[in-house]
Amino acid sequence: MKKISLFPLVLVVSLLSSCALLPPERPDLIVQNSTISALSAGIYEGYTTFGTLRKFGDFGIGTFDNLDGEMVAVDGIFYQIRDNGIAYQAGDSMKTPFAVVTFFSPEIKLNLQKGMTYDDLRGKQSRYLDSPNMFYAIKIHGTFSSLKVRSVPVQSPPFRRLDQVLGSEQRVYEFSTARGVMVGFFCPQYASGINVPGLHFHFITDDRNAGGHVLDFVVEEAVIEIDEKTDIFLSLPLSNAFRKS
Repeated sequence: MKKISLFPLVLVVSLLSSCALLPPERPDLIVQNSTISALSAGIYEGYTTFGTLRKFGDFGIGTFDNLDGEMVAVDGIFYQIRDNGIAYQAGDSMKTPFAVVTFFSPEIKLNLQKGMTYDDLRGKQSRYLDSPNMFYAIKIHGTFSSLKVRSVPVQSPPFRRLDQVLGSEQRVYEFSTARGVMVGFFCPQYASGINVPGLHFHFITDDRNAGGHVLDFVVEEAVIEIDEKTDIFLSLPLSNAFRKS
């Protein structure tokens, strides 16, 4: 059986770049490492390095080997936000069991209304997104009058399901005021199992010192930037845990 690896992606990108349907300088490509259903099932072993992953995106979210915190990539730099809520720059040799990256090149830039919450944005997403059937990379930068985020501690085998870890061990942090950037994606409902359907954001402060997976927010002043994506490359884990799950 032919093995699937992220490393042959260089060839895939080269082929896509020559396609008349895509701009040769930067295809609208999302590169994804594993699936959200695999992560949810407790498959936390990292198999792709961030040194490899950064070749295919300067913007993204994910996690780390053994579920060791939240990953956020912004402006080409990858950060690890551990369960203490503190952000650390990720090294190239570190590995990820789940990550989604792309080169961010927004077509839309709009101001968000003061007082907007996460639920408000979900309810009004059709105002910002052209189609519920397309994928979008989304960046929100600004000041939030309140912000709630989480992270998770590193896990050890035998791994429990993600919902069990979140139910008993997630660390939640609340900011009364925070300025920074939310990095995330919108994925269609039909992508359920491959990725999180709907909106999914990770946050990091402007000083790059703290952040986490976004649970809720209230906008003080912020700008949303949106980049529609039309192509996806999925790299599957090669572990026995994935093959048998």
